[in-house]
Amino acid sequence: MIANSNRSEGRDEAAAPDHALRLALAIVGVGLLLRFAILPFRWVNPDEGAHLMDARLLLDGLVPLVHYGARQPFYVLLLAGWVRVVGTDHTWARVLPMLAGSATGLLVFLLTRRLFGRTAALWAVTLMTFYPFMVIWSTIVHTQPFTVILCTFAMYLVTRYIQGDGGRGVLALAGAILGLAFYVRESSLAPLLAAALVLLTTQSAPTVRPHGKAGAAATLFAGFAAVGTGAMLLYSHWLGLAGVWASDINPLGIVRDGVAAATRAFGHRPSTVGAASHSPRAFRDPTQSWRETFGYVRTAVRLNAPLIAAVVVAPVLMLSGDSPAERRDALRRLALPLAWIACLCLLYGYWLLRRGFYPQYALEFLPPLAVLGGVALARFPRAAGLPARNVAVVGVVLFALVAVAHHFRVLDLSNVAIVGAAAVCVLAATSPIGRRPLLLAASVAALVAAEFASARLGPGRGPLASVAKLGLVFAAVTVPALPWLRRGATGLGWARLGAGLILAATLLFAAVASGRTLSLAYECVWSPATVRAVARAIASRAAAGDQVLSGGVIWDFDSGLRAVANISHPLSFITGIPPRDEARLARALAAGQPRFVVLDGYTEQTYLPYSPTFEMALSTRYRMLGRFSGSEYPVLLYVRAE
Repeated sequence: MIANSNRSEGRDEAAAPDHALRLALAIVGVGLLLRFAILPFRWVNPDEGAHLMDARLLLDGLVPLVHYGARQPFYVLLLAGWVRVVGTDHTWARVLPMLAGSATGLLVFLLTRRLFGRTAALWAVTLMTFYPFMVIWSTIVHTQPFTVILCTFAMYLVTRYIQGDGGRGVLALAGAILGLAFYVRESSLAPLLAAALVLLTTQSAPTVRPHGKAGAAATLFAGFAAVGTGAMLLYSHWLGLAGVWASDINPLGIVRDGVAAATRAFGHRPSTVGAASHSPRAFRDPTQSWRETFGYVRTAVRLNAPLIAAVVVAPVLMLSGDSPAERRDALRRLALPLAWIACLCLLYGYWLLRRGFYPQYALEFLPPLAVLGGVALARFPRAAGLPARNVAVVGVVLFALVAVAHHFRVLDLSNVAIVGAAAVCVLAATSPIGRRPLLLAASVAALVAAEFASARLGPGRGPLASVAKLGLVFAAVTVPALPWLRRGATGLGWARLGAGLILAATLLFAAVASGRTLSLAYECVWSPATVRAVARAIASRAAAGDQVLSGGVIWDFDSGLRAVANISHPLSFITGIPPRDEARLARALAAGQPRFVVLDGYTEQTYLPYSPTFEMALSTRYRMLGRFSGSEYPVLLYVRAE
């Protein structure tokens, strides 16, 4: 079945590839318009000012990681080039990650079309373009959009090689692109490992080159190593070889730091009295509590539930072929996205233990998850034998449930009720009532009424309340499906039905979670109006060479000024200031800098704890220019008295 469907998809793609690409371009274009629509209203994340200040300092002739602390140099170089074009306005700077995210959608389309055909590819690009979690993060300046686009492009090149469309140079280019991605964010090591594993284990005999599987993996690593070696040699001019080895320029830094942390945490206890004791706690940086870490993980899982479910659903549907050859072909096609996800889980599992987790990290999982989501959405209707009309009805029912719940402010649906409602939708679509529109419409109406009644009139919270609500919802629409259920189904049929249930349940679950969680202020602190007002107030009084002291740094960038002592990432000071930065700050404050001070809610947590005398000087040497409300914290602007 799968082999036949793949051949059919291949004929469709050959017959009208330009039509599919035009449709994908239209999807991405509409998504880009949506992003431009929310761009002026999306609040500012605390990290954005720091990243943009990295670019500003590079344009002023300073070298990232040498003259100032910064993110990885290729990322800073990309931002600096864009800032030179658009100027020091964070709103226009945000257009670059928006464009990167849109281009990633097209790459996901091309990758999915090669692996699974045109229909799955169109679903995948739709998910990448319109999935709420992706949209809400699309305008934020951070490392993930640039990491994701480079890694997706590299995986597309690896797929071309495996399918026989390109030689050793394609693999070397893929490795080099992953090398550039490393100098955006270290997590690009995960797709590098995933690609190598796929090259070593899943190539079919006709596509193995004369240099063999091991040679293919070696070529990939050679491309990565060429970029890494070049970067290390370049930075050795300033840092020396020992300094480069100890810096973030070293691609083996994650191994170096992990071994050092494990040695501190699990090594032998020192025998010297009074020496620092070893403890497993020493393995983890004290930047985030375990409670906060797992809270962020739960949020990421809730918001991306249907994409995560596709990791199970897509293989179930793909591996339902009747012959071993079809199943082997399905495994080869699934190998790349599954290995990509597995290696990301391995890397972020380590970082979760070592540092912590933030929701935006989940963005790096979205390309392979969107690929599998596209497969699930494309194959479930055909695998279950559903008419397109029934699939549309399921979508309408899910949307109606969320809309009714939102309108009547009953978005506190229990997880059991959400799963139950989704199960009803799937049963309604796959049972005989799906062929009788009037019965199906009546069942939908009963479902909505039962959910509303159970939310308004049902018992209180708790397990018994959930069971009661679930019973009401199921009773509304499952009775017409009983004749179909009595006929029974094969094991494969039940597996397909279960896959549909999982997909529908997680779609509804994520929709409700997104309605509760996502907003224009999600994971952000300052409103655009506040940032513009403070930046204008600073710029109107600033002179050449003036500096700003602030935890958020966005005010420094938007006003066209530098951060005090060229410190672009003061948020790291919340858990402790490095001696080098503490000395630089002390010298700057002693020399009468900065001219402007912004108390933005983070300045009080970063600078002031290490400068108690400067906090006292605010009342004598500075005067307040204004208090700006409308953000999570009130923002106070001070200027040095002349």
